[in-house]
Amino acid sequence: MAKLNLGPGGGWSRDGWDNLDLNTGYDLAQRFLREYPDGSVDVVYTSHCLEHLEFAAAARLVQNVHRTLRPGGVARIVVPDADILDDILATRDTEYLVEHNPHYYARHRHIPFEEHLASLLGWDRFLG
Repeated sequence: MAKLNLGPGGGWSRDGWDNLDLNTGYDLAQRFLREYPDGSVDVVYTSHCLEHLEFAAAARLVQNVHRTLRPGGVARIVVPDADILDDILATRDTEYLVEHNPHYYARHRHIPFEEHLASLLGWDRFLG
């Protein structure tokens, strides 16, 4: 059973999973799962990764996720809730960030508000 975790960073690994990430030497925006034949993957999981790719690369990656999934395979794609982040940007209310992820926000508190949200959203790279 082939299971792919796309963009897990350097801190996550489990037996039986292929972790495809820049930290493991795999550039999702360049390779697009071409090593995986059509219908060869049972499960694909990605969390807070796609928003860090340019729009065209993210779209091509999702197409290749679909291509590689076997019939009945499962893909779970998690991305930030843009409505919540848009509200935070509009109101400049950082309390949501502090409440829901205080450690992350504390480490990035020195970054100007717009840059911080742009980074969280991937707007600095999502050029679509």
